[in-house]
Amino acid sequence: MYIFLGHLNEGQTAGIDLENEKHVLITGDTGVGKTHLVQQMMKQLINNRKTIVLVDMRIPKEFGSYYSQHCLIINDNQELLNTLLTLVETNKETYLVINGVSWLEQDIYNWGAYHFGKIKTTLVGLINKDNPKLKIIVENQSMYAIPQEAMQNFSVVISGRHGNPKESIMALGNLDATELWDIKGNFILKNSDGHRIFRSEYLKGF
Repeated sequence: MYIFLGHLNEGQTAGIDLENEKHVLITGDTGVGKTHLVQQMMKQLINNRKTIVLVDMRIPKEFGSYYSQHCLIINDNQELLNTLLTLVETNKETYLVINGVSWLEQDIYNWGAYHFGKIKTTLVGLINKDNPKLKIIVENQSMYAIPQEAMQNFSVVISGRHGNPKESIMALGNLDATELWDIKGNFILKNSDGHRIFRSEYLKGF
């Protein structure tokens, strides 16, 4: 499944072939266009009739009725745990899109130690599991919320500008994200081809 992302600075098309990748991490400071990019990617998955599980625990919710018609939307911690446990056993092509994982940094007593621990360990297990039919797309501002024990299995990292040098290093292994122009829709694509700057764009007609 090829996902169009935008255009490189040189003008060529920027995209990723999810069939040949493990999982995708999208990160960067507030306002860089992460949610817009996730929506752009999801509309392409929807157009190709893919099975999508969307986790949107944010308040207010960022994904409206259009997505509820085409995706299973999770916004409750018990439902999230049940869904993750189901995905552990599934052998069906599925795209798990997680819109924000800041809840992983929550005080465990706000969620309950059982829910928090089980959700985190199950999610990390899914990211690390060798299941080519399950593709996980995670979007989050803070790199501190991303389970570092699973980072090696994000074969694609898409980073907007990070003002914090430590987060740039955590995401890309260098300071490139701190030097990225602070323009909405400006991202660095890191995969097996290296680091390339691209501009995302809204795809009319999706």
